Amino acid sequence: MKYLGIDYGTKRVGLAVSDEMGIIATPFETVLTGRFLSVLPQIIKQNNIKKIVFGRSVNTDGDANVLQAKIDNVILEIENSFDIEIELQNESLSSVVAHGHLGKNQLNAKKVKLKKVTNLDAKAAAVILQRYLDKINKNK
Repeated sequence: MKYLGIDYGTKRVGLAVSDEMGIIATPFETVLTGRFLSVLPQIIKQNNIKKIVFGRSVNTDGDANVLQAKIDNVILEIENSFDIEIELQNESLSSVVAHGHLGKNQLNAKKVKLKKVTNLDAKAAAVILQRYLDKINKNK
């Protein structure tokens, strides 16, 4: 079964997909938040996605933060439009971990402007999705 991982942000949404067996997550693409819901149907169809995993946005105490309220609204829109299962996975430090997966030249670009770091959001989505896949595969 293929999964779609989502790192939802106020400006950009990072996307990652799993392999057919639901074992490995790979960064897919980054889209502007305003375009996300319009491109989602095509992404689901073209990639044969069966389940979506959203990063759960929390504060340092582990409680949902302001962004999570927006994510919850987006999830409701998706649930009303698609017959697809949606799960939440804690996204804490996913961007920090994604930074660790960047090459040396990309890390230097971070010092200039974070926007210049390519696919950081998609890499964070892959971290979120991989955490979820590791958790469910551990229980098999």
